[in-house]
Amino acid sequence: MLDCDKIVTLVRHVSAADGDVYPCTIIPGCSWQATDGDNLGEGGEAPGSGYVVHIPEERVPDILPAPGDFMALGAVQAVAGRKDLLGLQHFRVAKVADNRKGVFLRHVKVVGM
Repeated sequence: MLDCDKIVTLVRHVSAADGDVYPCTIIPGCSWQATDGDNLGEGGEAPGSGYVVHIPEERVPDILPAPGDFMALGAVQAVAGRKDLLGLQHFRVAKVADNRKGVFLRHVKVVGM
């Protein structure tokens, strides 16, 4: 897969009885693309700026991104709340496509705004 030279961080929001936690999973070797909204696919995403991340099959973490998670550009070690993502290029995950069943360019595609 071309241009897979970025480090991204998957940030999951987990609600717990004693407070929310935000576990971080750093994923090297991904592509990160900002879009103008026209290339987000046919899944009904609203026009506007958005992001597309491709995670090559060999880099897919044990925990797949899911709608509602966050993706941040760069290595993020710890997050105590969404405010910790301010100042970082990041987005909320809207859609995830697992494309690891094909023959070529097996990857997971993450789309968000």
